[in-house]
Amino acid sequence: KQPQQQQQAQQQPQQDVSREAKSDEFDYDVTFTTSVLGLELYPDKNGKNCIVGKCLSKTSKKFVDPSSMVLAVNDFWVCGMSYDMVRDAIKQAAKYPPLKMQFRVKMKNIGKRDHDAGANERGYLKVKVVAGVQLKHRASYCVVQVGNARLSTREVPRDEHPEWQEMLTFKNFRPDAGKQAMVTVYDHSTILKDKKIGSASFEIPVGFNKLQRDTLELKNSKGKLSGVIILNTIIVHKSNSIRHRIKY
Repeated sequence: KQPQQQQQAQQQPQQDVSREAKSDEFDYDVTFTTSVLGLELYPDKNGKNCIVGKCLSKTSKKFVDPSSMVLAVNDFWVCGMSYDMVRDAIKQAAKYPPLKMQFRVKMKNIGKRDHDAGANERGYLKVKVVAGVQLKHRASYCVVQVGNARLSTREVPRDEHPEWQEMLTFKNFRPDAGKQAMVTVYDHSTILKDKKIGSASFEIPVGFNKLQRDTLELKNSKGKLSGVIILNTIIVHKSNSIRHRIKY
């Protein structure tokens, strides 16, 4: 049975907000593993939606951008509902973590020098491997593969919630629609073959300086869920003189 606020939310008329982000916006997911979200929220000028004011917890400071608007709670679309209803939906869902929230934010500080990728333009594909969440088996490193190129993170202490916060950079990369990458999480063994915990594929951004944040479900060799991994991806143009100072 659905919580009462979700039943009411389905009857609430929604604001005309597209489910597709505009060219100056990007959508991203954040998974909270505890009930403490650390988000200061406020309504928009019409008294609807939940906008992030301040980020107060360690998780929210790392993964949530202030001024982001809440789009969905555990894949339930809440954008366009009244502030109270969205807030109550978040509170109810937070009682039973993990909680997945989808946000939308304006691209004001990233990509001011953006331009669409030309046929032969190349840049630096940067994949930041943030962390693994609720893995079914302890892991120590992961590998990102783009075409035939493979880059690995450093090894960290074996854990079911490993945190890497490591940037992997693929040089001379040409953006193109439909390109995908694969991330695979492993547990290192000094005696036996390294154990594959799970893998997931993800689409690579098409344009330059368009930050993409992914929360991906890892699947093992039998196709079963083996955990979640969080990645941030961006392609920086070679001519961008500030490429090494972009942080995300």
